[in-house]
Amino acid sequence: MHESTQISRGEGTVTVIFNTASTTEISPPAIRAGDYTQLVDSCFTAKELSYIDEGSNAEVSFTFVMSDEIPSSEISSQYEIAIANIEKEIGKVSEGVFFDARSTKAIGDSDSSVDSLKEPVEFQFDVPLYLRKENREYYVLANNKGVCTLLNDIDKEADTITIEANSIANCLILYQDGVPKSESTSKFQITSSHLFIVSILILVGTWFFVDRVHSRI
Repeated sequence: MHESTQISRGEGTVTVIFNTASTTEISPPAIRAGDYTQLVDSCFTAKELSYIDEGSNAEVSFTFVMSDEIPSSEISSQYEIAIANIEKEIGKVSEGVFFDARSTKAIGDSDSSVDSLKEPVEFQFDVPLYLRKENREYYVLANNKGVCTLLNDIDKEADTITIEANSIANCLILYQDGVPKSESTSKFQITSSHLFIVSILILVGTWFFVDRVHSRI
């Protein structure tokens, strides 16, 4: 999947490209930025942004390759350790899909990789259909050169995962199935204690009425 967006800045433009591919039979989900202007500002240095403002054209490209399995045993081991620590805090989680992520930028004749961003930027993943389920919580476990960081889904929509990230890193989608609230907990139930209270109120009301009648005689 290929998506291209042009952002105007000063006298120049920046083309933002998101490419997604899959090593499986399942088509990759769309991935996009929450704010493309913020993304551009976070990818380029102040000097590079000044060149764009003066009329230079630039490009920043993001590539995400989806896979059912983590391709590297070393990276897999890093994730296993991170997940074990996560489960101590939030309970059992399940692994979804893995994304190998890469990003490059080009301005004029120079190009370079984009590893870190100047400030956190929102990225939105469409959840693959086979991973969507009611009462399911999603997370993204980002792995930046061996340092794993758990990123929460901040949009609460069932079909998307929105995260704030300050680097371009490999990521593993995790999910956790919650237990829906029992219908009985949301309904008012009449118990013996309720009946006792109602009886007391009736007796008090009857006494008050009789007392008022006698006071008038």
